[in-house]
Amino acid sequence: MTLTSYPARVRVVHRTVKSLLMQSVGAPVVLYLAAEEFPQAELDLPPPLRRLVRRHRAQLSIRWVDTNTRSYKKLVPAIEEFPSRKIVTADDDVLYSRGWLALLASAAEWFPNTVIGTRGTTISFNDDGEFAPYTSWPEAPALEASNLVFLTGRGGILYPPNGLAPIAAALDLAAQLAPSADDIWFKAAAGLAGTPAMRVAIVRDYAPSGASQEHALYHRNVGASENDATFSRVISHFGLSFSPTIEKRSTLYSTESNENVLVVIPTLGSRPEWLRASVSSVIKSAESAGVHVRVRLVAPKRAGLTRFAQELGIELLESERPGLSAAINDGWSAPHSAKYVAWLGDDDLLSPGSLGSTIAALDADPVSSAAYGKVRFISETGATMWMMRPGWWAQWYVRLGKNLVPQPGALFRWSAVVRVGKLDESLTAAMDQDLFMRLGQAARLRYVPTEVAAFRIHPASITSTHADSIGSIDESARLREKYSKWAKLVRPLTSVTDRLVFGVMRRLPVAAAPKAADGSAYTA
Repeated sequence: MTLTSYPARVRVVHRTVKSLLMQSVGAPVVLYLAAEEFPQAELDLPPPLRRLVRRHRAQLSIRWVDTNTRSYKKLVPAIEEFPSRKIVTADDDVLYSRGWLALLASAAEWFPNTVIGTRGTTISFNDDGEFAPYTSWPEAPALEASNLVFLTGRGGILYPPNGLAPIAAALDLAAQLAPSADDIWFKAAAGLAGTPAMRVAIVRDYAPSGASQEHALYHRNVGASENDATFSRVISHFGLSFSPTIEKRSTLYSTESNENVLVVIPTLGSRPEWLRASVSSVIKSAESAGVHVRVRLVAPKRAGLTRFAQELGIELLESERPGLSAAINDGWSAPHSAKYVAWLGDDDLLSPGSLGSTIAALDADPVSSAAYGKVRFISETGATMWMMRPGWWAQWYVRLGKNLVPQPGALFRWSAVVRVGKLDESLTAAMDQDLFMRLGQAARLRYVPTEVAAFRIHPASITSTHADSIGSIDESARLREKYSKWAKLVRPLTSVTDRLVFGVMRRLPVAAAPKAADGSAYTA
């Protein structure tokens, strides 16, 4: 994390620095200062800042630059000093919330070659195709990476390695074209490098640090409309084009579809009949709910599923990375514009009302991160074995006892998944439990008291091969102890309640499976 300051603000910059040091994920903090503005170096700095430096010497450092390039010095020296690292810039008059850096870092996992910030607008045009005034640009939609997204530094910006063209460091030219608008200059450098930008949403705006606003660049760039002249000057100099037509093709997300849901089905292609049934169940559930769904198979090339995908009119993403979690991560990472995401085993089924129920639950509660419901366990032939009825309390119980939040049929809010990060690819069987626990920390989960999926038990299923294995039990136990300090202490009690709850569920009578549109049971 990097920032800069100047004499009028340095008196209180320790407040911003302290907020950076208190982030939930640790990272070095570098404060770049112009030597000419502080002729006695550290002696010119206020005592609270000097104390922070002494106390956090391993994490916080001050770099003195010979040339005062004003706001540019919070990024350009850092790019030169750390060329292969992600750099997150911060403003010196803001207090950043504890989860701010974690949000940017998690988003960068999903969008590794994207400039990411929390405040941004969409570059807009008037009827003549000319740039509209900066003050009329609307807020950029969250999680849509595009060259049309213009980020501003107040909310902090994450720059990927090599995300800016080398011209970013041409500060003499920058001083001529954009002397007080580093955001515009760095936007042009990103455009020249072909790097899109993206906004991630925050719950609330950042608190001010109390720093002086007398010389704030905002007054000149926005209040005096200098942004419009500077933007046109910089874009014209480099011959950059931000045509809406061009951007529609170059955006990372598909703009030609209005999909509500992305369902990833990882598969090796070894069970084509069950795979066909899985795909069909997703499409029928979407049709029943009246929503547009994108079905994406993720399979190695050797699976030979190209013709299969073409026949069903679905997408195939070839991925050679080993492991179920890697396949799901790859499937979710590939371009899409869905609001909600899910994954389904290639031997499992969505119920006809699954997507309608889970989407309605998430739409009704915008703060919630995921929705889950009842899951029918079926045999290889589709015969009902028992029903998992998790209840609303399962999301709390998972922190102490066995995971009773079923993954089949669960629907995840994409923005929440981006916030908490990718599936843990080191886990072989408990990756869904880990995701539910992380999502539960970020926001509540919603329980849907209806049947949302069928989970097929057979010799090769994860439940059959991993449920009672030492590795799977260890994974689950480690996760509980990771997320709850009480898990190990109450384990003697939860071992009893685990057996009791599962015993009762397995013995309760199960109603007939919901009917598909043709009148047959969807599990048939």
